[in-house]
Amino acid sequence: MDKQAAARAKAHVKEMVENASAFTEALGLPPEKMFTVLSVMYKDTIPATALATQPTTSTGEEAIEDRIFQLSNDFLSKRMKGQVATFRAAWEKLKTLPLETLGQLGQTPAASQGLGFAGGSQQLLPVVSTISWAVISWPSLSQTNAPEKIITQIAEEAWARGCSEAVGYALAKYLQTHLRDS
Repeated sequence: MDKQAAARAKAHVKEMVENASAFTEALGLPPEKMFTVLSVMYKDTIPATALATQPTTSTGEEAIEDRIFQLSNDFLSKRMKGQVATFRAAWEKLKTLPLETLGQLGQTPAASQGLGFAGGSQQLLPVVSTISWAVISWPSLSQTNAPEKIITQIAEEAWARGCSEAVGYALAKYLQTHLRDS
């Protein structure tokens, strides 16, 4: 590895640590949990030497993030109107996470409070996580499953992430329709 590549890799690692530190703080976790958060955030990333030649955010990733925001905002506006403002404020923190992490988030009290999902807003993180998972998984979901099976699979994912039965089923129907038409 030449000096420039090493410098880029070092800068990338520094950025990863800074992102994990900020997210650890946002979650309300003690500083010693930062490396756990770091490992979750960057679990399956490519080696640092390969990252040195790639942009940090591709146009494709930005499009997926935009789609996740649009679907989340629209679903909440229709089904959970009182949660829209909280979601929009928290999105500023959520959109800094890698797409895979957004799709893996589950409902935890520390995450909810650290991201501003307190009180009656605990359904937000599971909703956003389910939407992220569905958007990322849609190509394989849509090619291999009938609409009813897609709804069932999305609902089960929503319930596993902490959505109530009613919200999970409504979200599954919403996503199946809106992702199919996109």
